[in-house]
Amino acid sequence: MTKTARLTLIIAGFVIAICLASAAVISASSQKIDKWAGLDEFKASLQAKLASSAGNADQFNIASLAGKLAAFRIDGMAVCAPDEISAEQYIQLAAINEKLTANYKGVAAQLNDLLAKDTGITDCQFRVLDTATTPPTRIK
Repeated sequence: MTKTARLTLIIAGFVIAICLASAAVISASSQKIDKWAGLDEFKASLQAKLASSAGNADQFNIASLAGKLAAFRIDGMAVCAPDEISAEQYIQLAAINEKLTANYKGVAAQLNDLLAKDTGITDCQFRVLDTATTPPTRIK
């Protein structure tokens, strides 16, 4: 192999390495978008899951959905906390419970079971319930 062919091969190798590195950067930035999109899709699905639970409360498992929400990370940060909610959030939870009791008795029973535990309601569980029972707002 001549020196020119060897040099051409080395340059081609560098070009390929740069292309692969660029593709990795582009892929990483699209994953960030996917994470936000995935979170938005999950949150948007909660009202439909709650509606389908009217006939079968197993369609809306608060603990399971809270676990799924807890798995989301945006820029390495969790979107909810495993800690117990604040007193103010418990007041908001009372209004959520009224909505559930009126229309989704099985889900309301799940909430009451969670409230009976010493651990209380986690931030993730609260966010699932709040999102599912609050109509989405549109920004004009």
